[in-house]
Amino acid sequence: MKDSKLIDFLKLLSKEEFARFGLFVRSPYYNNLSKVTALYDVLKKHHPAFESKRLTREFVFSKIFPGTRFDDSKLRALSSYLLTLAKKFLIAEGSASDTVDSNLQLYGSLRIKNDAYFSGKLLNQTRAALQSSKTRNTAYYHKLFHILYEENSSFSHFTNKRNFQKEADALTIYYLSTALRTFSTAFNRKSLLESELSIPRIDSIAELAKQLPFKRIPVVRLNYCLYMITRYLEKEEFFFEFIRLSENFPHALSERELYEAHFILLNFCVLKIQSGEKKYSKVKYDLYKNMLRRDLFSLENYFPYAFYNNIVSSALENGDADFAGRFIEENSALLEPTARNDIMWLSRAKVCFAKKDFDGTIAGLARTGNNEDIFYRLAVRDLYIKAYFEKGEFEYLLSLIDSYKHFIYKNRLLNDAVKKRYMLYLKSAGDLIRLRQSPQKERAEMLLKELNSTPGFANRDWILEKLGESSK
Repeated sequence: MKDSKLIDFLKLLSKEEFARFGLFVRSPYYNNLSKVTALYDVLKKHHPAFESKRLTREFVFSKIFPGTRFDDSKLRALSSYLLTLAKKFLIAEGSASDTVDSNLQLYGSLRIKNDAYFSGKLLNQTRAALQSSKTRNTAYYHKLFHILYEENSSFSHFTNKRNFQKEADALTIYYLSTALRTFSTAFNRKSLLESELSIPRIDSIAELAKQLPFKRIPVVRLNYCLYMITRYLEKEEFFFEFIRLSENFPHALSERELYEAHFILLNFCVLKIQSGEKKYSKVKYDLYKNMLRRDLFSLENYFPYAFYNNIVSSALENGDADFAGRFIEENSALLEPTARNDIMWLSRAKVCFAKKDFDGTIAGLARTGNNEDIFYRLAVRDLYIKAYFEKGEFEYLLSLIDSYKHFIYKNRLLNDAVKKRYMLYLKSAGDLIRLRQSPQKERAEMLLKELNSTPGFANRDWILEKLGESSK
């Protein structure tokens, strides 16, 4: 029972939501099956973890059908019905939390009944509710278009009350901001992983976003900035314009939109750092701290482990090991349970490495598992290489690098540009090891000069630092 779709869905509900769901289940309008209500009553004692060993299908069935022989098909039917109710409950919750959306749904029902009086008043109230909100994000313009469309449709063809320009502008703002956000996400993904991208009209869309009145609309301008920094890495002025605009117009993006925008901002910083612009290391760290300050990670059910891992790394890159240590211990319980051990121990290993405890680093890495995330697996291998290098175990390290090269070469998720950055890093690591085994100052100086002018390979700073030591 613990592994069922119903249980997985019910885990998504908070304690307060689960209690309200109970009222929903007991409503005869939505449910008149007493056995479905009984199933809810059995499960509510185990929410939210549902981890009890007693929670078997047989046990649940015996509580609903006491004294009856176990029939799995009956329990599956009840579970399916309760799952459907849970989905309807969330839909109802969402409608109730948004006055404009619920009013528009009601308006549609009234118009079907050919009502003019109540629907007209409701539409005026809906517009007033929308205008009173501080929010001016993408969803706002979509709702505004809907209201303007309904207003224009309800007026007579022979009146000057119809305003098609406002309706068209609202739709265009929604379309531009959504299209630019979609394209920025696509370009951002393309910089990391292989992706099919066919966008023949993107230039005309970007040009429209630069025209009046659209370029003055904050949500359009913000998404235009994201598009520019993902398509043209050198356009860093748009990066800082986005930061400024997001601070000056805090209601132009929803929390979810701002959260997702940080994926792009952070990747931009990573690419800049890889190209040799070290100032972005501090910028990246500030972005992470801003996300924590604004509690953006609470939008997820669990703390995203990629962010958790990267926050630790960024703190260490900026010499803030104390912050990294506190962050690990304060937030590890928020990680998704199946990934918690892997990410926590990788992060602890990183702190050990920063404190030059190389045995502790290797011991921590040994407690990580086989998480399937590609960048997690790369991070584990990178830290093993650094730790074994510092310990001087060069023969084993050369073997480790050789297997790492095969892993990169055969991996189908990484695009050619990323593979090239890692292959150059691994080749440089091999050269570095051979220089430590057989010191040659002139060779070290030559490699250092060559790699100093080579931007964009993985772990560049560490390689240059160690080559600098070998050239002294």
